[in-house]
Amino acid sequence: MTNIDKEIKHRSRRGLLELDLFLSGFINKGSSMMGVDDKKRLLEFLMIDDMTMLDILQKKTNPLAAHKKIVLKIESFNANALQQSRKR
Repeated sequence: MTNIDKEIKHRSRRGLLELDLFLSGFINKGSSMMGVDDKKRLLEFLMIDDMTMLDILQKKTNPLAAHKKIVLKIESFNANALQQSRKR
């Protein structure tokens, strides 16, 4: 595990259960397939305060342009995970 992966894992531990639900699967599985530039953007996104991040992930607020790609990756991962769980 690289330093950036360790930092992502550390920063992804949030104070809100809702954020843990949005982020945990993506961080554990999806982020490993990302390139270094995307991991840097993810790390930057993880610096956002909890309530702002929750609003973004619940689509109450739009993410900054720099974070849109990361938010779309998280949403896509979660949609696919939900679809897979429904097939079981």
